[in-house]
Amino acid sequence: MIREATEADIGELVSMARQFHASSQYGRWCHFSGSAVTEMLEGLIASPEAAVFVTDDLSGAIGGSVAPSHVSGDLTAVEYFWWVNPDARGSGGRLLIKFENWARAQGAVHLAMIAPEDATDVHELYARRGYMPVERQFVRAL
Repeated sequence: MIREATEADIGELVSMARQFHASSQYGRWCHFSGSAVTEMLEGLIASPEAAVFVTDDLSGAIGGSVAPSHVSGDLTAVEYFWWVNPDARGSGGRLLIKFENWARAQGAVHLAMIAPEDATDVHELYARRGYMPVERQFVRAL
């Protein structure tokens, strides 16, 4: 079952974010801040233009917001995070579908998803669901 996250879920969501950071390329270029993640989650949970969904057992979560596109003005949903604990992988598709349905109900006409560069399984899932790559992000320390 998928449900909307509440403030009571933030501690577990921060733990998920920490796991993602440690297992991803993000760990190579930035430090992890539990307080920054907490602040972001509090803002998303409180905002009527955003949503965070979790699995009932808190093994996975997805979150993002809707806003007009800076290019077209069309209402666009943007994913900020999507994580499923490694031992629960396979349930992530339900989170994605829930987020897609939420975005559609908000009036979004596009949904922008992100994925780590080396996550070919996620890239393939996106392609199967009709997503297309639009841009790559490059990051460096200053």
